[in-house]
Amino acid sequence: MKRQENISRVLEQIEIAATDEFAQLADIGAELYATSDLLILTGKLDEALKTFNQLNKLIQWVGFTSPGWVILALPFGLMGADRFGYFLMGLFPVGFFAYVIGAYLLKKRYNSKGYLEYIGAIIDEELRRRARQKNPTNRGRR
Repeated sequence: MKRQENISRVLEQIEIAATDEFAQLADIGAELYATSDLLILTGKLDEALKTFNQLNKLIQWVGFTSPGWVILALPFGLMGADRFGYFLMGLFPVGFFAYVIGAYLLKKRYNSKGYLEYIGAIIDEELRRRARQKNPTNRGRR
């Protein structure tokens, strides 16, 4: 029974790893993919880069503005609105933890922008190699 549980666990790990097409492409190389699959992956990669850039911009904005809550709370504290000042002070750790959690989740989901660009370079290089093989008269031209 224990052996079956181990096999099931290994199969689950393989299935999880297989769902990450970019990691699979980086591990085994682009040579084993059909050209149509590489073109589909290029579209998915463009979408992933676009989403990564948008989320990264949002997360950075949250992180950079979180100390501003402390600065904004000072005038309210000096004017006697202590409760509102404390509320604004409380937004600093909320913003900071939102930044940390967002950055962690972004890293977990997309790894990094450099990684996505690396995957794009692998795909582009393989598509260029196939184009040169298909049309050998263009070998010397660039």
